[in-house]
Amino acid sequence: IKNTTTFQVERSNITINISNTTINNKTHTLSMKITIKDYLGNTVSGPNKCIIKVNGVTLKNGTQVMYYYTTDGVLNLKNIPVPQAKNYTTVEVITQDRLAYKSQRNTTTVIKVINQYSF
Repeated sequence: IKNTTTFQVERSNITINISNTTINNKTHTLSMKITIKDYLGNTVSGPNKCIIKVNGVTLKNGTQVMYYYTTDGVLNLKNIPVPQAKNYTTVEVITQDRLAYKSQRNTTTVIKVINQYSF
């Protein structure tokens, strides 16, 4: 008789916190802080791959989707080019599945727009 043990790990839920979201309407750039926490409220370890959407449009470099990586659950973005728009209404952060964590998304409508043009 052979004794075997099976160990199965399920992916955990994560939470994405978006803060200090600022768009400069003169330079059309985005700055913000992203923090990813696990179900216990701890920042996640290692890199997490993120995609960012502004007003529902994925940020790209030409035709290539731009990927951003957190370091131990934190990503500070500064002066990231965004599409020109009359109004900026949403910024969404989407992560992909990892070995230990499920994919997740979060959207903020709290956007500080600086150098706003008057139309």
